Amino acid sequence: MTYDGGTSLSKIIYRVFRDEQPESVKHLVAQPEVIRLLDPSFLQNIEQLSSEISGWLQLPPRKEKKYYAVGKLASDLGATSSIRSLKHFGFVPKILAAVGAIAVSEKLLPDTFTLSLCCLLPYSEYGNGSQLEAALKSALKGYWFSGHRIKANLAFYKHFPEGVGLALEVKRRLGADWKKLKRAAVLIFGYRNTSCLFFDQGDFSPVLSTSTDYGFYHLLDFAAQKLPGISREKIQETIVTTTEEYVDVQQQKRLSRLLTLIDYSRLLVETSPAQRNKHLEIIKSALSAAKFHYWQLISKFLYEVECSGVNVIYYGGGSSIFIKDKLFQYCNERNIPLVSSSELDSVKSQSNIQTLPPLIEILNLNSYERESFITQNLGVRFADVWNLFVNTTHYEQEYFQDLSA
Repeated sequence: MTYDGGTSLSKIIYRVFRDEQPESVKHLVAQPEVIRLLDPSFLQNIEQLSSEISGWLQLPPRKEKKYYAVGKLASDLGATSSIRSLKHFGFVPKILAAVGAIAVSEKLLPDTFTLSLCCLLPYSEYGNGSQLEAALKSALKGYWFSGHRIKANLAFYKHFPEGVGLALEVKRRLGADWKKLKRAAVLIFGYRNTSCLFFDQGDFSPVLSTSTDYGFYHLLDFAAQKLPGISREKIQETIVTTTEEYVDVQQQKRLSRLLTLIDYSRLLVETSPAQRNKHLEIIKSALSAAKFHYWQLISKFLYEVECSGVNVIYYGGGSSIFIKDKLFQYCNERNIPLVSSSELDSVKSQSNIQTLPPLIEILNLNSYERESFITQNLGVRFADVWNLFVNTTHYEQEYFQDLSA
């Protein structure tokens, strides 16, 4: 299981083995909220009804029992995803809820099962990984998830800074040429953080790597301040991803691409046409100013990366879609090659390296699930944690062996 506990969405890739035989790769998403409960008496009537990561936890006591609500249940109880709290503060309850949800939906209970886990953390919080491992190992010996007793043996655990999944995939594709990159940066644009992993001739540089709080929430908060009665969460709900058809003049054919935008109409509260038009202009103006404010923060961050002597930038993260044109312009003016997580096929590969199809094609999704995957822009948001899964399990080797069998 690989886990990315984002501030806007938790993302999980996992695979179950039964009798040492692997099953298909699956994904899970979860709302990021988590809240400690002081009065757990009402919890006994709440059960885990699906594979959704939403429910309550009872952790084994050291001095006293601890109860938490996680995901949608926490949101329903009034919890919000805190920007000020560091990601690792809710790390253990969220992972335990994910493990519990998987154990219930995959019918792994009541047996004790073995868990191998890799996690992503912002680079600034990466140093807390060993403490989190100890807390997880202790809790997994026995806890309750929505009325189900969960016991697991944490056989393997490793934590990585955000961006490692993309870095490992680029390294795999380039092979020996990875060492020839001189100075490469992997940037992750997230909801709470913007992170940079720096590699000097293929070797990780902890001195030049960094993580800032220049997250996408700055854009949302800036707009919310200018739009009375409209919250950060309300604006976030208006972000949609659709499929757009266009004509490629050079190839002389019709193609499709994903387009992510803010649906301004969802923020309208006025009823008369004249007032709605006026309010719409106010909304557009506020969001335009917010985008400029966010880009000012990101460009400051990019300047620091540029000053480190970067020769090529690879980037990903769910928030990158809102600044990709600005990113391209910034790097193009400075002759810095720029490659997004969705364009890794353009990376020069070793002749004997095979590349996997997109994650959406790997997952066994029905038509409704595919549409949800697209509208939530999960291909981009899962890129880091998916590539971490691929490169820590050597999944691509097995995938192509199965195809040739």
